[in-house]
Parts: sequence; structure tokens; C-alpha cells
Amino acid sequence: EIYPKAKLVTVNESENNKENFAKKEDPSPSFKTQSLNWILPLSGVVLVIVVLVALKSLLSTFHTSTKPSPSSVSGSAELYRTFWESGERGAMREVARKAVFNGDALAMVTIIGEVLKNKETEGVNTDIIKLVFTSPESRYLTKEDKRVVLFFALADFFSKPPSDLEPLQKAHPLVLLALAVNVDCKKAGLLFPQATAQKLISLKNPLSLKIKVLAGLDKNLSPSEISAFLKFFLTPKKVTPTTFECYLKNASLALEQRGKILLLLDPLQKDQDLSKALYTWLLSSKHSLIKNLISWFETEEGKEIWQNAPFKTKLAIAGGVLPSAKLTVNQLLDLLLYPDSQIKEQSLKRLNQEYNIKGKIPLRVIKFLTFKKNSLSRPQITALLGIFLFQDKADSVLVSNWFKTKPNPSVVVKLLELRKDFKTSLDPFSIEAVRYLKETSWKPTLKELKSLALHKEKLVRALAYSRINIKDPSYKKVIKEIIEIEPDKNLKNLLKDLLNNEAY
Repeated sequence: EIYPKAKLVTVNESENNKENFAKKEDPSPSFKTQSLNWILPLSGVVLVIVVLVALKSLLSTFHTSTKPSPSSVSGSAELYRTFWESGERGAMREVARKAVFNGDALAMVTIIGEVLKNKETEGVNTDIIKLVFTSPESRYLTKEDKRVVLFFALADFFSKPPSDLEPLQKAHPLVLLALAVNVDCKKAGLLFPQATAQKLISLKNPLSLKIKVLAGLDKNLSPSEISAFLKFFLTPKKVTPTTFECYLKNASLALEQRGKILLLLDPLQKDQDLSKALYTWLLSSKHSLIKNLISWFETEEGKEIWQNAPFKTKLAIAGGVLPSAKLTVNQLLDLLLYPDSQIKEQSLKRLNQEYNIKGKIPLRVIKFLTFKKNSLSRPQITALLGIFLFQDKADSVLVSNWFKTKPNPSVVVKLLELRKDFKTSLDPFSIEAVRYLKETSWKPTLKELKSLALHKEKLVRALAYSRINIKDPSYKKVIKEIIEIEPDKNLKNLLKDLLNNEAY
């Protein structure tokens, strides 16, 4: 019954009392006569009181009838909506119970419909409902699937699940997807079966392919990793350092961790805050296996070139892929020194496409400076590559400044050897190298002498000849060979004088 019985009883009792009081016969006529003057006014007062009580009771009854009690909910979509929109916890709980415990279709539709209107409701995880019921695959959900979804979305209304709730092992993959995103990734292993990944791969969803690749990277992919992975794509604003840990800490190899980062490039490129947070975590976390690939950007030398680069760009590089975004020539040259051969090769390819580096710098010079160990510093190498790349614009001052960084003389000689067939006359580097080596105690070995004798720059050959150790007889045969090929008459005579010198 809608109307409260207590209020109805109050009205009836008041009317009965009034009637009994009016009909009651007093045994004393004289008393009745004497009391008439005060009884009649009193009866009027009582009547007014009774009328007021009756009106109040009727109004209360009418008000109550427009707001049914939770126990009266059944069957009416309009009534469900009224209860749900009331905002009263008890009324909403009853609708929730009808949906989850009874599987009432109208109750389900009411709750789902209200949530999809973008109405945020306290105690309701709207993200789960929206994720499931805005998906095209939601049409394949059974009633039991929907009960599972709504139970987790409305969990705050219940102390325990229905005893007949479908196990997650049997739930549709879309249900698993929605729940995995919204659960604490550290607790996902307690909730989901180990085979969750295989079920999610069956989804007709762009993410299913990425999950398949992820499963290929990690043969023992855990529910925690899946939960964390999905958060990056579906709820990026809720990603925390805990998410990074769940996703990356189980990787046993740096290569695996790099592969996992590459799978996140889409959300990382869309969210600068997310990419910054992951970058910071990789730089400092004990679970990071690629700190060296990240810290490379943060050295004193690296900051000068990379401090303005987006975090997503640096993360892509750390993952092993050169981003398609425009990089400066200094950044590309610097990447030729990155501690990963794939990035080096990709950078060299980009430099060749954009600046024709292979047409301007002999490949053997590039490989010597970037793929082999030498005593030059990172800034020295990138600066020198820039000089070689823009040889036509490089002046002697720029080259002279490079030699002020005090490069190892043996490296300078090696570079002269490697560039011996450089065709431009008066090559700024060769000229400055000669000046630099003159100030050192360098003397050519037999191998260096043979190589430099073929250098196209006459000043380089002249320096090499002037430093020959004439007291070493092993040089005699070499000098004779060089005389035969030396094109400059003056230098040829110099070599002949060395052979004819009595002191020799």
C-alpha cells in the first residue's frame, strides 16, 4: 500500500471522538443545561482541530503517494527512472538490485540510458558502462554479461555479488576489456584469468591487434600488464606511476621493454603529460632497463641539443624508432652517436634523404666518427660532421675553432687519411689540420706515410714528408716508392734530397 496507515488511523479516531462526544447523554439534566454555554464553544474548537488534522493527513497522504517507497518498484520504466533520478540512495539501490540481482531488463535499460546521457551519479562507475555500451560489440552481450557489467559499475550499492553472477571466465571479451581498464592493475591478477589476453585478442577492436603484438613480446603476459596497457589507450588521464610499473617491470630484457614502449606511441603522441610522466619514470625507476637510452638526452652535452624536443620524440627514439616528426640537422647528426645501431642507421638514412650526407662525406669517415670508438667527444664529433656536411659554407674560422678543442693528433691524422681523395682544393679542414699538427711532435708511421702520400692536398703531403724519421732505414724503400708517384716537382726534389742526404 502507498498510503501510510498511521495517518489514516489518526483521522478516523478524531471523527469518532467528535461524534461520541456530541451524542453522549449526561445523566444530570441540570448539568447539561448549565454546561451548554461552554460546551458548545468547546465543540466548535474541537471541530476546527479535527478538520485541520484531517487536511494535514490528506496532504501528507497525497505527497507520499507521489513518491513511492523502494519496496513498490516493479515493472515500470517511468517509475524506475523516477527512483533513479531522485538521487536518494535507497531508491537508487532498489533499481540497481532489480537490474543486477533480478536481471530486470527495464531496470538495466534505465540505468544504462541515464549514464549514456552523460549524467555523473555518485556511486556509479560511469566509465565502465560507457565503454561497454557505446561499443558496436555491445549488441552481442547476453543478459548475464550485462549483469556482470552493472554489478561492477554499481558495486558501491552492494555488499556482495549475486550468488548466480556469471564467472568472468565466461564473460564476453568486451566485458573483460571494460573491467580490466577500470580495476587497479596490481589487483587484476586476483580478478581475471591468466588467459585474458587470448580472449581480448578475439575482439573486433583496433586494440586487439596491439594486444596480440604485446602477447608476442611477452609469452607470460599477466592480467596486470594487460590492465595497465589498456589504461594508456582508454583512460590515459588515470595513468599513474603504478601503471608504468605494472606494464614494464616484468620485462627481462631491454629489447622487450623497448617494444612495449613502441606499442604506446599512439597515446603518448596525443598526451604530452603522459609522455613526460613515462619519460621521468624510465629515467629514475629501478624497473627501467633502458635508463642509458633515456639519460643520453639528459647529459650536459645532450641537453644543449634535446632540451626543446618533445618527450614523445625522445621516447620513440628510446623505443628504437626515429619519429617522422621534423628533427634538426644537429639532432640527426647527434643521433649518429646514439647507443643503438638501429637509430644510427635510421638517422643516417634520414640525413642522406634530406642533406645528401653520403655525397658530401665519405662513408668511411662517417663510420669512423660514429660507429667506431675514438677519443673525440660527442660535441667534437657532431660539430665536425656539421663542418663536413656543409663544407661549401664552412670557413677557416669555424674549422679553426674546432681545432681549439684540442683533438687527439692521431685522430686528426686518421681523418686526413680517410679524406685523402677529397677533391676540393684548399680544403679548410686539411689546411687547419696541417697547422695544428705542426705544433705537435707527431711523426708519421710507415703506414701513415704511405697513405698521406696519396692525399690530394699538397700541404698535407709536405707535412708528412717533413716529419719522416730519416734515421730509420726502413723508410728508404718507402721514400723511393713515393718519389715515383709524387706529382709536385718541389716535393719530389725534397724526397730526393732526403735519400741523397749523407746523414741518412
